[in-house]
Amino acid sequence: MAQQGASRGVSTHTERGAAEAVEVARASCECGRPGCRESLRISLPTFEWARTRGLIVLRPGHEFEDDTVVDRTTEFLLVRARVG
Repeated sequence: MAQQGASRGVSTHTERGAAEAVEVARASCECGRPGCRESLRISLPTFEWARTRGLIVLRPGHEFEDDTVVDRTTEFLLVRARVG
């Protein structure tokens, strides 16, 4: 099960698309698996929205069977954090 823990590294930069510039975060997967060093790209507004709702970000395939996946993209999953 993915666990809520100390926030791992997050870096940001701005990407310009066809319509507007979006600040993008490069965040570490928060699956809690020993040795996981994978990172993912997520828009900063989405990352901040997830944080205010107690969600953590995982790479697809890093979720556990009993995790509650709130949203899924090809780049990341938003998972309800479990304490314990």
